[in-house]
Amino acid sequence: MNSQKLENANKVIPKIFSEATLDKIKSNPLKEMIKAFYEKKDHIGFYIQGEPGVGKTFAAYAIFKYINDLGGPVRLIKAMDIIDAVKAGYSSGEKTLYQQDMEYFLGDLASFKGVLIVDDIGTEKFSEAVITEYYRIVNERYEEMRPTIYTSNFGLVELSDKVGDRIVSRIQRTTKAVELTN
Repeated sequence: MNSQKLENANKVIPKIFSEATLDKIKSNPLKEMIKAFYEKKDHIGFYIQGEPGVGKTFAAYAIFKYINDLGGPVRLIKAMDIIDAVKAGYSSGEKTLYQQDMEYFLGDLASFKGVLIVDDIGTEKFSEAVITEYYRIVNERYEEMRPTIYTSNFGLVELSDKVGDRIVSRIQRTTKAVELTN
């Protein structure tokens, strides 16, 4: 990997996850699934679930680094960053440049053609505006068959209670569920 690409990747990766690699993921099946997923350029992503502390975020950063190291287009976003962007974009009055940037950012997540990793979906409070934006992102990625990887403390049934059946239905159709345990 060239030094510019490594420098850009390191800006995204918090220090605590700087040593995250596929080899250090506790789940052997997940490691092999990720390698096969990226080698085949499969449009099916993953829904990685498990209790807090089992290594979901570690796995997300390891996957990010793996794809980035291979030169693939990949983005990792924390679910809370999506919430913050929605809040910024939905405030009343004339749109500031920042609000316009946040709207563009959300649209860009939906249309990004590479692998999108959404870390910790379901931990935030969901307003109607947030659910609408999540639906837009998930639905566009579903319709265009763009690979997406989600991590969550919640199973899909529990997530459905938070975001609704339409979003979860699209996640189910475009991901393989993987449960991480200690």
